[in-house]
Amino acid sequence: MANESKQPRDVIDLGELHSAGAAAFSYEGLKEARQRAAALLVVLLGGGGGLGGLGMAQWVTNRPLALAALAAAVYWFGIATYLAWVALRSTPVRTWHTVGLVEKLPKWEAYASLLREEGANTTGIDELRKSAIRNTEMAASEYRTASTESLMAIDRCFLLMALTPVAALSAVIFTA
Repeated sequence: MANESKQPRDVIDLGELHSAGAAAFSYEGLKEARQRAAALLVVLLGGGGGLGGLGMAQWVTNRPLALAALAAAVYWFGIATYLAWVALRSTPVRTWHTVGLVEKLPKWEAYASLLREEGANTTGIDELRKSAIRNTEMAASEYRTASTESLMAIDRCFLLMALTPVAALSAVIFTA
């Protein structure tokens, strides 16, 4: 019995197991997306600082290299700003644990009573459990939306980073 996994007894049990698993998975995805964004932000800020330092060091001896490095530094700081703004800002998401669950039972008992008058076979606790499932499913959806936005911003940043030579070369060409 101790090793026996929880088996769903009815559709509501199945919904509770599925929605809780989906919410936990989606929340972990959001955390991973934010961690990846934070790691990329460190690379962008460190790289931008290094490029800026190179530009300043080469200003007197190699002006074209200095301009290219400084332009790339400004470009990377711009990408870092975009990444922080889009991928790392707080996102309003609900908790997947229904707050005040026990206090809501009387409301659901009254609702179930109305449903029974219409011929439905339900109880207040069943309606409460279904409400909690809906809340958990909405939370999972919000987590997925937030992580998708962060991951898409990371992808855009990688593409923008690949264009760094264009920004550097443009600085040299337009100042020559």
